[in-house]
Amino acid sequence: MCGPVGILSGGAKEGFGDGVARFGSAIASIGDIDRDNYTDFAVGAPYEEDGRGAVYIYMGISNFKLRTSGYPDMYSQRLPGEMFDSGIPGFGWSIYGDHDIDENSFQDFAVGAYSSDTVAIFRSRPIVHLTVNISISPSPIPLNASLLRCSMDKTRLCTEVNVTFSYENIGTGKGTFNDLLISWYLEADTYLRNSSGYSRFIFRNTNRDSLEQNITLSGAGTHVHTSYILDVIGNNNNPEPKDAWTKVMIEGTYKLLPQVGTDFSLLDPILRNDTKIVAKVEFDKKCETLDQCKSDLVLSVEMDLIGDGPDVKINRSSVILVGERDTLAVTIDVKNVQDISYNANFTSTVKAYKRGVTNTNQGSVSAECEYPLLDFSWTDFKCTANNKLDRNENFKVFTSFGHLQGEAHSGE
Repeated sequence: MCGPVGILSGGAKEGFGDGVARFGSAIASIGDIDRDNYTDFAVGAPYEEDGRGAVYIYMGISNFKLRTSGYPDMYSQRLPGEMFDSGIPGFGWSIYGDHDIDENSFQDFAVGAYSSDTVAIFRSRPIVHLTVNISISPSPIPLNASLLRCSMDKTRLCTEVNVTFSYENIGTGKGTFNDLLISWYLEADTYLRNSSGYSRFIFRNTNRDSLEQNITLSGAGTHVHTSYILDVIGNNNNPEPKDAWTKVMIEGTYKLLPQVGTDFSLLDPILRNDTKIVAKVEFDKKCETLDQCKSDLVLSVEMDLIGDGPDVKINRSSVILVGERDTLAVTIDVKNVQDISYNANFTSTVKAYKRGVTNTNQGSVSAECEYPLLDFSWTDFKCTANNKLDRNENFKVFTSFGHLQGEAHSGE
């Protein structure tokens, strides 16, 4: 029993074709040009783009469900006729392939156009498989520099990133290469940089969180090793990063550079595999597990009416007389009584306008406050500890408000 295995529509969806493109006027096998053991083929659309024409390349793939080979609905490459010769109409009227004319182990094909005595020959570029491995040591990263061999002063935190490159030729003919040139780009802490706008690491001696370099691989099967030291950016004279909770993501991307001195008979290779590699590591937070700290934050709030005369402390049973004082002083204290707490913070809303400078250095750890809503009748603010809170450590914030309109309240 037979049935359709897929529907191919060329470039109509992308706006290249229309109802008269004559997609499918020519169809031909072009062999296995990517050397994945599945036959690839080309489809001509000679009337596309006002009659200039185009050819579409489709790569054979494995259909694991049916245990047969198949073809994706989307083409892998589009070859417009104007890239070859803008004056020849009907490019893609005929296609002939499945021959390796330059003996580089990869099949080539020819494309013809009506009303022309010229044929375009397309040579398949050789393929290499590049292997890139990244390892990070130690993993997880201790928050104790004395345990790190990369630390310069046994105070500053760091980690080592080791990368290994190797490649193999896909093919055995003239398409093999003795030297492979790679452009390598490595970024540190990409997730946090993309989500929060800053990185916790810099490459040693560069003051940057990324670097780019060229790598030369001399001969298939050989290995090139490179090592990098990433230093942790401390926070407020503390060697630990501001955020030790978010995972560290190291991301490398690479591409092939043109071959030096390549003549016409040797095409530049292309990569078979992906061009990105990602490695992840965490800080050792000394909690019950790497991804769970059982901290317990105890929040207390003290409020006083201040102004002319002695201060008046406010509690739940206090009676406040209108005009008794003109300023409400609020002190919020956050204390940790269990496991280390990272990014401890509180949010608060006061129905009054903020008055004066907020003091955030009254606890064992300082804090930083933000005021997303601040006007003459309402104040929202959020304060976050600048460093982790060890057991029994706290951060305390003092601020004051005027023209009180209602009660103050806060939450963890």
